Amino acid sequence: MSADQAVPGDQVRPWNTLSADEKKLFSRLCEVYAAFSEYTDVQIGRIIDHLKASGQYENTVILYAADNGASGEGSPNGSVNENKFFNGFPDELSENMKLINELGGPNTYEHYPTGWAAAFSTPFKMFKRYSNYSGGTSDPLVISWPKGIKAKGQIRNQYHHAVDIVPTLLEICKVEMPQEYRGVKQTPLAGVSMKYSFDAKADDPTQKHVQYYTMLGTRAIWQDGWKAVAVHAPLSDKGNFDKDKWELYHTDVDRAESKDLAKENPEKLEALKKLYDEEARKNNAYPLDDRTATQLLTIERPMEEKPTDSYTYYPHASQVPEAVAVNVRGKSYKIISNVDLSTNASGVIFAHGSRFGGHTLFIKDHKLYYVYNFLGIKQQQLVSGVLKPGKYTIGVEFAKEKAGEHGESIGQAKLFVNNVEVAQSEMTAQVGKFTLVGDGLCVGYDSGDPVSKLYTSESSKFKGGTIHFVTVNTGKETYSNLAAEAQRALSMH
Repeated sequence: MSADQAVPGDQVRPWNTLSADEKKLFSRLCEVYAAFSEYTDVQIGRIIDHLKASGQYENTVILYAADNGASGEGSPNGSVNENKFFNGFPDELSENMKLINELGGPNTYEHYPTGWAAAFSTPFKMFKRYSNYSGGTSDPLVISWPKGIKAKGQIRNQYHHAVDIVPTLLEICKVEMPQEYRGVKQTPLAGVSMKYSFDAKADDPTQKHVQYYTMLGTRAIWQDGWKAVAVHAPLSDKGNFDKDKWELYHTDVDRAESKDLAKENPEKLEALKKLYDEEARKNNAYPLDDRTATQLLTIERPMEEKPTDSYTYYPHASQVPEAVAVNVRGKSYKIISNVDLSTNASGVIFAHGSRFGGHTLFIKDHKLYYVYNFLGIKQQQLVSGVLKPGKYTIGVEFAKEKAGEHGESIGQAKLFVNNVEVAQSEMTAQVGKFTLVGDGLCVGYDSGDPVSKLYTSESSKFKGGTIHFVTVNTGKETYSNLAAEAQRALSMH
């Protein structure tokens, strides 16, 4: 890909340029992935063994496939925490080497480097997120149905797409897609059934004729063995889609998309570009969007509730998913809580995130702690003096002052007890998500993946007192005013 389109985070470092430590780390990252792939296969095998033992296997349709090309989110250097990618923050070799013996365990969220992604996608170009090239989309699909498929262990080369799976299952089950369901008009199925291929020969013509591709600013169109590709990197924030160069491949004879025929067949290319526009409009693929991962993940999503900058949470509730919890990423914020503490009070008052990024307010050894875990790299903490039993309004304030080299928030954090500042320090905060899955906002406990190393999930449960509420505010109101209001509420209890 040309330099004006290429994304630095998707570059591949040649193996012969790596240091000994880099080769060791990169190899281990790949080994962990291979081991997990093998583990996954074993678990699928357990399901199949059960189907056979229970007499269900012969008439069960099994479709087994990956969901995209090899994943390229590991950056050129690999990662011990994939969430760095979604925060636009690079990995650092010496930090990663410290965790080489923990790869595959609970303390890492590792991802192999882009070099392996390119190798795993061979002979195709690029990898996951590049919907324009087969390296981002081409996957093997295994279909098993002993009662309905006579062929055993054979290959079928007909072109098909993931959207063809549902039509295939509907035909197998002899069910028609309804045009309307419970009074709601249904969107027509985009794909075509693959069932014909069960009885076809390996190289019989496909019954599919058109497929468009669009993802994260990339795009392509396939029609009857020809494919037009717009040269554009995903998540690049480059825009200017109208200026993209287009390539043309005859995939029936050049499956690897290695020979660009755009100059030899300009009319074919223009026809396919026009077809892409028609398919994109028909399938709601516009507008094209190539904003970065951090930009996309920090968009304020529409909500049914009226916009607010203050959220109040209460104990004894399920964790609140990050997508609908208060968003403090890239912002200044205040956290305030009213608590009653007894002589043996301990545990989490507030926690949001996981060991791979997040923040938490808790009592330990009769002291109030606030820990901000920045992407699992450093655990920044503020600690109070010993708190005697009693009623307290406690909290923390983070005032963002500037953005760091990689967009991270840098500012001052202050810890308060009864509206009195008890600790202060410079702090670095994330602008992207705290976690990729699970681990929402919790009050009175931390979830299965603790934010701080100072407690476990089990010991995080608050005891020896009462948490009345926790309020998180991202507005302009001062901490002092918010704390004063909380103290008035506390005095009424």
